[in-house]
Amino acid sequence: MKMPGQAAPVGRVWSEQQQAIFKAFREPAGHVLVRARAGCAKTTTSLEGVKQAPERRILVAAFNKLIADEANARLVGQDRVKAKTLHALGMGYIKSAWGPVEVDNNGRGWELVNPYTSATQEIKTALRATHTKVRELNPWADTVEDIERIAVLYDLLPGDEAWVKGWSESLFYDAVLEILKAAEEPSEAIDFADMIFLPLRKGMVYPSYELVVIDEAQDMTRPQLEIAKRATTKDGRIFIVGDDRQAIYGFRGADSGALDRLKEQLQATELGLKTTYRCGRAIVERAREYVPDFEAAPTVEEGVVRYCPPSEMEQHATPGDFVLSRVNAPLMGVALSLIRRGVRARIRGREIGKGLVEIVKKLRVQRIEEVPIELERYHSKEMTKLLKRDPHLAKAKLAQLQDNVDTINTLAETVTSVEELTRKLEMLFNDEAGAASVMCSTVHKAKGLEADRVWILEDTLKSGGLEEENIRYVAYTRARKELCLVSLLKGGSDARAVIEQSSTHDVG
Repeated sequence: MKMPGQAAPVGRVWSEQQQAIFKAFREPAGHVLVRARAGCAKTTTSLEGVKQAPERRILVAAFNKLIADEANARLVGQDRVKAKTLHALGMGYIKSAWGPVEVDNNGRGWELVNPYTSATQEIKTALRATHTKVRELNPWADTVEDIERIAVLYDLLPGDEAWVKGWSESLFYDAVLEILKAAEEPSEAIDFADMIFLPLRKGMVYPSYELVVIDEAQDMTRPQLEIAKRATTKDGRIFIVGDDRQAIYGFRGADSGALDRLKEQLQATELGLKTTYRCGRAIVERAREYVPDFEAAPTVEEGVVRYCPPSEMEQHATPGDFVLSRVNAPLMGVALSLIRRGVRARIRGREIGKGLVEIVKKLRVQRIEEVPIELERYHSKEMTKLLKRDPHLAKAKLAQLQDNVDTINTLAETVTSVEELTRKLEMLFNDEAGAASVMCSTVHKAKGLEADRVWILEDTLKSGGLEEENIRYVAYTRARKELCLVSLLKGGSDARAVIEQSSTHDVG
């Protein structure tokens, strides 16, 4: 085992940026923010830095279990370091306080709403969704205003027709507050939301790590980040690692301003990791239009960026390629076109497919010809509900609603029965197809992934605002060698692609 402070393994050349981060890890004190860009080997750098740190008890807080497992595999022999998700960390605190508990993600939420016997099933479903979301995003919620803010933002209230005698919005919010209090009581079973909620709500977190490394900090919620902070000893250090320009999950509760906020709170020293080893130079140059400090390593290939018409993508996309879009409906058309050509294609997001199947079931149709008509009625009803609740917050939800309707309609035009429609929705939305398929995905679902060749449906991307720039940056940086911008506007009907190569000077 290499001891802290030793040089890098023979044959490995670390950049000046990486060396500066290692030096910070070796320091005995001080919080650090590492602002890392896409493909810059931040995980490799962080794990190497951890090995050089002097602390004897270290936590690497990973964004999900897969990342945690991969980190632990690379930390074999480092007994003083443990990589785990913050949910797993929270589970440990709960077991320490309550003893053995089981995880019951399906039954726990219903158990808490069961006392409300006067509520209809629709109201109970809304109660469950609301108290779960509140536990995830605001474990300290103790007022009606706290509940209302989240319920409206995430469109969790039941429809107007759902209210029955004895129920109203104010009584609904009061019920959620009561459920939150009930959720605090010791139980033999907890759910995923409890793993963050209970440690913070009940003060179960105790400072146990001398060094905490928070990976992908821009994707964490505020409660997750708070657990990481509280898990750090009084004189301990926190390393915040993330890319603020990959902050695209604000819609599901991620703290998109986490890096800057934590830097200020902790008075952290900022270091950069801006040199990518993933993307070719031409791809980096395109991404630099949105993230100017992004750099290409001297060793990367030239790479290619080109515009092309949809017909070229449909004719030449091959398994292993990515096709990325801002929304799902165009991906359905692409996947069906590739399948007709004999190319295996799948759409990333199994849960999306399940959600679309549930919409089809709500239509209660028997014949495929009825689907467009009932979808239009469903769309109108849901749109009215959203606009009535909060027009200001409705914009994103209306866009998602439209995308769901368009996706179902696109597939419905190609099948002969409702049963075939639901079966193909379940089949096409598949996260496990791998290199054997062309992976069609929204940009959000593709974050963290990469491929040699990436086709981007350029016309689906939006302009204006930092988040939309972030989405473009994330989309472009999924490509290692070839970035194909599929555009009706710029590709036209001309099969000749516009080739964009980076300039000959060294941008790394």
